[in-house]
Amino acid sequence: MASRNQSRQSRYHPPPPYQTFAPASVPPTRAAPRPAATEQQNNRQYGSASYTEETLLIVKSDSERYQELQQQFSALVGVLLIAVIASAIFLLRHFQLDSDIEAKHQQQLQDMRGWVDGMMLLIDAREDAVQRAEERIGLDLERMREANLYWDQPSAQGHACSAWKTRAYSAKLHNIPGEVSGVNWCQKTPIDIPGFKFAQPEYCEERNNGDVLGHWTLHDDKDCHTYWGRYNNLGCQDGLPGNRLIEMQLLDHHPPWNTGKQLCATTPWGDNGEFPMICENRGGRGIWGKWLVPDETCSQSRHVSEEGLLVEAE
Repeated sequence: MASRNQSRQSRYHPPPPYQTFAPASVPPTRAAPRPAATEQQNNRQYGSASYTEETLLIVKSDSERYQELQQQFSALVGVLLIAVIASAIFLLRHFQLDSDIEAKHQQQLQDMRGWVDGMMLLIDAREDAVQRAEERIGLDLERMREANLYWDQPSAQGHACSAWKTRAYSAKLHNIPGEVSGVNWCQKTPIDIPGFKFAQPEYCEERNNGDVLGHWTLHDDKDCHTYWGRYNNLGCQDGLPGNRLIEMQLLDHHPPWNTGKQLCATTPWGDNGEFPMICENRGGRGIWGKWLVPDETCSQSRHVSEEGLLVEAE
């Protein structure tokens, strides 16, 4: 106990006592020297110094590790930030794309509704027009029945045969009221005459004098029923072995004569109904057609003289 107290006393150094003012000639008093440290104090001092160095090393190591972790954390935060920004950009673009698609879809729907509405208006307008036309036609038909319309006897006067058994006819329509369209009434009026029956004219015209004429084409006209006769054999032909040239005259051709070639080109001949290859108008000698017909006897070179006689080639 005494040693402990002694140790405490050796470590405790009380402050020097209050020094009174002394003149300059009197030298100041010096503090008493501190006693030398004991061995135990030295050991504690050295041990404390060693502990401090280890602590500094540990603190330094922890500081470096902390800095390394801080750098890793900063890098991780940067990566996460980039990922968040990229995700945000992707979502924004996705939302923008969805918005654009939705806007286009809405525009298409609006356009489709507009088109449907327009078509419905057109359909309604067409139905109204059809209804009005039907009513007008019904009224016209009723008025036409009341008007007692009738046709003149169809005439081929001035109409030549346009083809084999084919001729144009026309007739005047009577009793058309003056306030209506004669052409429209003409196109709706049938004709029923023995040998001449049509539901309506092919076309109608109104002349300068007010007459309304209907026009038809008859495809079984007896005055246009031409046929072939007066056969001539023109012989085998050079450069066409196995073929013979023949010609025939077109018969039963009635005036006017200005369509003779049309009748020639459309009048059939033979069982197969073949038409001529060439038609010639020889004036007073009539209209002639020519055919090439197969002939196995035409194996030698021959030609035809100007008189149409068969002559052996030299």
